[in-house]
Amino acid sequence: MFVPLKPNQNIGQNITWINPKFQIMVDTADAQMQIKDIFYSLAILVGINLLVSLILIVYNLNPNKLLLRGIGIIIYLFPIYFLIKKYTLKPFENMNKPYIWKYYFIGSAICCGINFPYSIWFRSGTVSQEYLLFLSRGHYGKIIYLLYLIILFPVMEEIYFRGYFFRILRNRTDFFWAALLSTIVFTIFHGSKVNILNIAIPGFIYAFVYERTGSILISILTHATNNTIWLFSSYLGTTG
Repeated sequence: MFVPLKPNQNIGQNITWINPKFQIMVDTADAQMQIKDIFYSLAILVGINLLVSLILIVYNLNPNKLLLRGIGIIIYLFPIYFLIKKYTLKPFENMNKPYIWKYYFIGSAICCGINFPYSIWFRSGTVSQEYLLFLSRGHYGKIIYLLYLIILFPVMEEIYFRGYFFRILRNRTDFFWAALLSTIVFTIFHGSKVNILNIAIPGFIYAFVYERTGSILISILTHATNNTIWLFSSYLGTTG
């Protein structure tokens, strides 16, 4: 839990995380974050998504084309820009702490433990539509898809859902509720029915990693590792 801002503290001062074991320095500006900014940013995200969906319907476009997947990444830039104008985000903060990488490996190991058993479901015929799309692409298409999956989506999603969404909630409630609420919205925006647990559980893990490290970069790396593990386990599931 963050230490609340005291009356004699100025915005921009660093204060220590309330758990002294981790000694994470947190900008006191975090205590000024407003819950309403979550709703404003969500309204921007939902509004632009609806607009893009309307364009797809009107022009009968295939939403699975790589170009349109790229638009999906660009959509995140708008709510992130709205938030980043008001609140800072320091991706390399706390990177010198010795325990940082421990939580990266813990988070990645848990995601691995989820993904590999899940590959058994692929063998029973419940193949992810995303993985089928990956298989159907040519060599260059696969490279671009991997760029989206392993780099761009983890960066955009972690900055928004953990760096801001979870962080704003965390300053108003305890870890469990902040992680749960941000994970629910994170899962809804993925729109997957088959892979819902494969999205929700890692989403909660990303919040845990961010909570323990205070570094959005580590949660991005954990997310990217999970996506890589998911793709590899999907491959094993279809070839095993």
